[in-house]
Amino acid sequence: PPIYKRLNLHDHIMSRSEVYIGGVRQIIEDDMFVFASTGKIESKSIKYTPGFIKIFDEILVNAIDHSVKDKSVSYIKISIDKEKGFISVHNDGSGIAIEKSEEYGVYNPELIFGNLLTSSNYDDTQERITGGLNGLGSKLTNIFSKKFIVETCDGKLEYKQIFEDNMKSKSEPTLKPGKKPFTKITFWPDFQKLDMNCID
Repeated sequence: PPIYKRLNLHDHIMSRSEVYIGGVRQIIEDDMFVFASTGKIESKSIKYTPGFIKIFDEILVNAIDHSVKDKSVSYIKISIDKEKGFISVHNDGSGIAIEKSEEYGVYNPELIFGNLLTSSNYDDTQERITGGLNGLGSKLTNIFSKKFIVETCDGKLEYKQIFEDNMKSKSEPTLKPGKKPFTKITFWPDFQKLDMNCID
């Protein structure tokens, strides 16, 4: 076999995940501040996978960034279903414009969540008060998920698209008339790749 290999970016992310999302092996015991079952934030010794925390953080940062840019955002709702193994982050506000990019030939939501190295933050002359810099962010969550669903409405059209198998396959987007703007991301983390059995 050849000594030297060249990987595409997707395969590099999968094989060298620590570079992109941090460790993908559980840290056996570490003291962390956590929201405990008592309803309070407490210091506890826990086991966790840093990469799992990172892929959740990427989606949450997207919603928070949207609330900074769009003052009509009144809520960000996080749902965690331990039994079914998924997490969703839902916010109101203006939603994502359901338009097809002339340059790339795909709708904006697919460009944002399903194409590596896409970002609205590449203009370094602008003052930045939000996250996101390298065009990876939420795509890393998609890559480390068995299933990843994008739903959004821009006040005229409602859009839904499903990615599966670590962003290797995707459905055609479905569009229907919609009035109330929102954006919702639902993802099923790939526990096997994150040294986990479930959301614990």
